[in-house]
Amino acid sequence: MQAPIFASSGFSPRRRGNRARELSDAETIIVIGYSLPDSDEFFHYFLPLGIIGPNIIRRIIVFDPNEQVGDHYRRLLSQAVLGRFELVPAKFSDAMHTIRARLNLHGSGG
Repeated sequence: MQAPIFASSGFSPRRRGNRARELSDAETIIVIGYSLPDSDEFFHYFLPLGIIGPNIIRRIIVFDPNEQVGDHYRRLLSQAVLGRFELVPAKFSDAMHTIRARLNLHGSGG
C-alpha cells in the first residue's frame, strides 16, 4: 500500500509532479473521508491529471458517510474510469476493515 499522497501541505511544483507520477502508477486509489470541496482547486485538477498514465485504474474507492460526496468525484472523473468508481458510505473508523476485505489484505490494526 502506498502512503498517503497529501500527508503535508505546501507542495512545491516538483513534489506535485512526483506525486502525480505516483498516482498515475496506481491501480487502485482509495480516498478516506475527503469530501472534495469546490474550494480545493488543486485536487480538482490533480486527480484527473494524476490518473492518466500507463496503468489502467482498476478502482477508485471513496469512503465517506455523506453519499453526496460521490457526486463531487463523479463530476471529476472521465467516462473511462467512472465505471470503476465506488462510494462506500462509511466512517473513517470502518474503512480499514472494508479495505482489507475488498483488497484481500491481512493484518491487524487500523
